[in-house]
Parts: sequence; structure tokens; C-alpha cells
Amino acid sequence: MRVTIGIITFQRPDGLAALLRGLDRLTFSGPPPAIDVIVVDNDAAASAENAVDDAGWDIALPVRYVVEPRAGIPFARNRVVAEMAPDADMLAFIDDDEVPEEQWLDALMQAMETFDADVVAGPTLRRFDADTPRWVTEGTLFNRKRYATGERRDTADTGNVLTRRRVFERFSVPFDESIGQAGGSDREFYRRVNDADFVIVWADDAIVHERVPPDRATASWVLRRAHHGGNQLAHNALSTSATMAVRGQLLLRAIWSYIKGVLMLPLGLVQGKRGWVRSLWHLYNATGVLVGLRGARLHQYERDQSSE
Repeated sequence: MRVTIGIITFQRPDGLAALLRGLDRLTFSGPPPAIDVIVVDNDAAASAENAVDDAGWDIALPVRYVVEPRAGIPFARNRVVAEMAPDADMLAFIDDDEVPEEQWLDALMQAMETFDADVVAGPTLRRFDADTPRWVTEGTLFNRKRYATGERRDTADTGNVLTRRRVFERFSVPFDESIGQAGGSDREFYRRVNDADFVIVWADDAIVHERVPPDRATASWVLRRAHHGGNQLAHNALSTSATMAVRGQLLLRAIWSYIKGVLMLPLGLVQGKRGWVRSLWHLYNATGVLVGLRGARLHQYERDQSSE
């Protein structure tokens, strides 16, 4: 059994180095698979090359490094798929700001075998710096839902996912490159995977940890993310089916989010920042859904590569 681990990166050399060291510490309950790592740098200036070269002195895993100069996460994700080892049976995606627990890949592979799945996704737990505000660390705004191991899912994201080769072989261009910097191409792809009758399940013990930097531990970042999240939700739903029924469901969801946000606001003001940011989250998320219903797509990851 061979597994390619794919990483896309953009100007995060320290996070990338920590991830590569973490991958080198993976453990397995049985015979380990053959593993190779592909790093796709989405910076045309090849800013991650030194980090990969330096890590090569410290780790035993074989690491290949390529540059994908077209700016946009879907381009980089598709490049990972294209660079998958010819004899690899599976491809695991993990983000460049994450570090896996030692049994991460083993847990994904065991779930894939146990539940005869084509795709297995796992949880991403947040790590905060010591000086992060309490309203962030004690709240739930940065938490992601977790599910029982083996539970069927209808989509996944590339922060923590293992996929059989045959899934990618079904699609000539897996990740929609027209999405560009808008974000959400991973969930859109895996929703199409689910619609194609492939089996997606959850592995709750396949854990990775993601650091939340100080510039994300802010109310403005949380609310922008809520706005973009609602927008992505609408676009992903409409890309599958743009019927009046789907549009109606999205409209009702937005209305309900507005109602929740308004009802929660008085109590939120009493609870402090954690409370009122939570209530505003629903309002911003609903607005993002409505913007998506009008056909507008927000560019979550737009960047000026010449200046970053």
C-alpha cells in the first residue's frame, strides 16, 4: 500500500517545517504503508523551497517540491493530484498550518478499510497562542463539528482527508479552477464525489491540530469568515442544483439565521464579547448566503503575490 500526502503552501515556511516534522513522526498499528510527500508551493517566487530543503535534513520521509505559479487554491490542489505518485493507492491532504497526531494517517486508513469507504475525513482541533483573548479560547466560534467514527458525510475539506485514487480518476479536473480565490473548492468537489455515489465517512480519532495566529483571533476575522462561509454554502448548493426548491431552502436558512442573530443579541451584549460576536456571526453568515443567492462570489483568499 502506498499513500501520497499532499500539502499546498503559500508563504508559511515555519508552519510547513513543523508539519513535515510531524509527518515524520507518524506511527501505525500494523505494517506501515509506503509514504511519499508532495509539497506544492502556490507562490511563483518559490518561497517554500528553503523550508523544504532544510526539513530534508531532519526527516526520513521522501519529499518532492514543485511550484504551481497560477495563484489560487484549486490550481494548487489539482497540481497535488497530478503529482500523486504513479503507484499510490490513496492521497491524503493536510494543510500547511496543521500538525497531525502520530496515529492520524493510521486512523484514516483503518476507517477506510473498516467502512469500505472511498473518502475519510477527520477533525481539526484549534491551538491558540498563550496571549489569545479569553473570549476566543473559551468560546466555540473556532470549533468545528465532530461526528462518530464511521458516520456518513456528504462532503469533506482538504485540511484532513484521505481519498482513494479511483475517486480522482472519475473527474478530469477535480477541483473547480473557476472558483479561484473564492474558497470552498474542496467542499464543492467532495459534494460532487458524494453525488457520484462514492462513500465518505468520518474518523473521529484521525486528529490534526491547527494553530490560530493572532491576526485570526479577532472579531473582524471571525465575522468575515462567517460572511464568506455563508457565501460558499450558497454557491456550493447552487452548483449542485439551482432549482427554486434549493433557492427557497437557502432563503429560509438565511432568514432563520437572521432571526437567531437578532434574538441572541440582547443576551450576547450581557455576556460580553464572546456573546455579541456569536450573535453577529449569524447575521453575517445569513448576509453571505443572500449575496450568494444573488450570484455574487466573495474572494476569501485574494492576495497580491508581489507584496506578500
